[in-house]
Amino acid sequence: MREGAKLHRLLQRMSADGVAERRVSLLFSHLNIDLLVTGRIDRLVPGDPPIVEEFKLASRPISAPIPEHWTQAVIYAHMLAQSESLDAVQVKLIYAAQDGGTLGLFRSVESRVDLEDEFRAVAEPFCAYIAGGLSWRAARDESLRGMRFPYPEPRPGQRAFAAHVRQAIISKRRLFAEAPTGIGKTSAALVPAVRALAAGYTEQVFFLTARTTARLAALDALERMRAQGVHLRSVVLTAKELCCPHAREAAGAFRCAMTDCPEAVGFYDRLAEAAPDFLRVENATPDAIAAMARSAKLCPHELSLSLAEAADVVLCDYNYAFDPSVQLQRVFRVKKPVTLLIDEAHHLGERARNMLSATVSTDSLKASRREMGQALGRKSEPYAAMTKLIRAMESISAWNDEERLDAPPDTLLPALSDALDQSLAALPTAALPVTHNVVRPLTSMRAALTSQTIPFAWLIRRGEPQGNNARLNNKKHTELTALCLDVAPHIAACTKRLCGCVFFSGTFSPLPAMRSLLGGDNEDALLSLPSPFPPERLLTLWMAHSTRYQARQSSSRAVAETLAAFARHSPGNLWFCFPSYAYLEMIRAALVYAAPELELVVQPRVSGAEAAFARQSFIDMFQEDTRRIGMIVLGGSFGESVDLPGGRLTGAAVAGVGLPQVNLEQETLRAYYDERFGDGFQAAYRVPGMHKVIQAAGRVIRSSNDKGALLLLDERYGQDDYADLLPAHWTRFTQCDSNEELIERLQTFWEGER
Repeated sequence: MREGAKLHRLLQRMSADGVAERRVSLLFSHLNIDLLVTGRIDRLVPGDPPIVEEFKLASRPISAPIPEHWTQAVIYAHMLAQSESLDAVQVKLIYAAQDGGTLGLFRSVESRVDLEDEFRAVAEPFCAYIAGGLSWRAARDESLRGMRFPYPEPRPGQRAFAAHVRQAIISKRRLFAEAPTGIGKTSAALVPAVRALAAGYTEQVFFLTARTTARLAALDALERMRAQGVHLRSVVLTAKELCCPHAREAAGAFRCAMTDCPEAVGFYDRLAEAAPDFLRVENATPDAIAAMARSAKLCPHELSLSLAEAADVVLCDYNYAFDPSVQLQRVFRVKKPVTLLIDEAHHLGERARNMLSATVSTDSLKASRREMGQALGRKSEPYAAMTKLIRAMESISAWNDEERLDAPPDTLLPALSDALDQSLAALPTAALPVTHNVVRPLTSMRAALTSQTIPFAWLIRRGEPQGNNARLNNKKHTELTALCLDVAPHIAACTKRLCGCVFFSGTFSPLPAMRSLLGGDNEDALLSLPSPFPPERLLTLWMAHSTRYQARQSSSRAVAETLAAFARHSPGNLWFCFPSYAYLEMIRAALVYAAPELELVVQPRVSGAEAAFARQSFIDMFQEDTRRIGMIVLGGSFGESVDLPGGRLTGAAVAGVGLPQVNLEQETLRAYYDERFGDGFQAAYRVPGMHKVIQAAGRVIRSSNDKGALLLLDERYGQDDYADLLPAHWTRFTQCDSNEELIERLQTFWEGER
């Protein structure tokens, strides 16, 4: 865009006859829709007829005008003809290189009648689209006014939560709510939000989740509304690599090749033809979008984004609202009245930190440079710019192989900016898949270097060269990380001018601290709801085994024997939860020896396309007529958003307190939080660790009819700093001093259940 602006100024100066940036406008009416169309002609040259010139930047010769560019010039000519009552206008489209040299020139004298016909061919379908949207909105609003709550009776706490959500939307404020499992928070958030559509308080609702599985409850709630005759358009957005029909065909890392993809080239032409039919689909699930995309030969990801513009409810990941590289600019950058419902909001801080942080290594830069050398030559500007950046990275002085810098060197920003600009300029001219993947971390790194509002820490690591670079030279590879220390300013900016923003989770304590960490202020509401389930149906036991890292080997036998006792005297299926795979495997081996009769099922370690299938297969192993032990990792894909009601899961044991691994990043956060809150360990380690514990334990009681036992194994649960973070509804929190006492309490609790 910067280069295009330079070109426009250059070409406009090359002729003294023309008028640069001539403003034109037109009021057009069709189907009771009034369009005010405005624009600026790049250069208007007087004559008979006058010449409307449109300039476009190009990197190679152009043999035929690109239709969108020609239509833009024609619309300017039509507006000029209408405003000055001209019989004809000459349209001139010029493609030029950065130095002003012509790479394509196309001209035509168009009559006033032809210009109007071409304009109407664009404007009338657009008016029809707007009219259709207004008609849809009227029918939707009418159906919403008669909508009842989609369940027979609201659960305890559900009405209160829904009322607070409604108030947040009306007042355009933020609400931070802790709503324990069983309240039905998904419906309690969605119902007042969609009702606000009909009342005119908002124009679109985004339901954001950290995991794909969490969207199932939202989809179910929407279907229950539709069952009453409610009309709502909903769209589920899926990551591009998961829905691309070519992703599985490509070898290596996924790369979107939009410039030559058959589903992307001509996308908007085919979309215009199919849009009226597609907009009749109210429930645009990933499967429905894939079917529509196949029928019209469209990119399914781009189709989903286009459908999202007209949707009432959009279900998607956090990144579509908060990631600067992925954020839906067509929604969030145009200040559209939007409401955010952020489910599992305890994840948002860490996810936002990952979005804003960046890591760049000399290994990846050298791989990109090698690719540039092969495609563009070793004397090309992109190759030279990448060499300069590599040298700037390698010249960073550090005392140790891993440490925190006081500040990045002054030479880094200009070298990085040049390498990034040259890489972006090179991408359209050659196939550069490695460079394509390097661009995003470089973009995030430049944003960190220039940020005025978000604090970053700079971490450097040096090590032995990896991969092919090990054979190329003996230099250690350098890895530089810009670690975002505080996501609050970014989240606050993203949610500041919205029509209500609701952060909610079953694990969201301490609420004032979570509000501060996620960009809230003292004017934002806090809501903490009690558990709707009878407290006597959950038995929480605690044994003071040491599960600290240094003591795990020596205590593994004792931990295994306690878990075996818990399993032998509990009915149905149990889940055992551990802070890491390594510790899980250690206890599994000890359990095989201590209780060989137990059927142990370990969480699968699968990623990619097979992950969803493997996950469901694991969950399906736990039925009401089975008695199995599932072994999972805290904070993983099974630690939350899993429903195993009734006899499918009757208990869980958690070994440890779920603290994040001690490393340079976590210690850097701890130091920052020490300055900000006075207790860095609480914010960086204890709170996120206990969130994992509470989420895993929340799998046990999923309905008012469930009954279950929870076993906590770690001496730290006896300390106030940890115990104070446990949910208030864990009222039957009892310490057991021996396995015999554990067995006795379990037998008393389960008496009559066997």
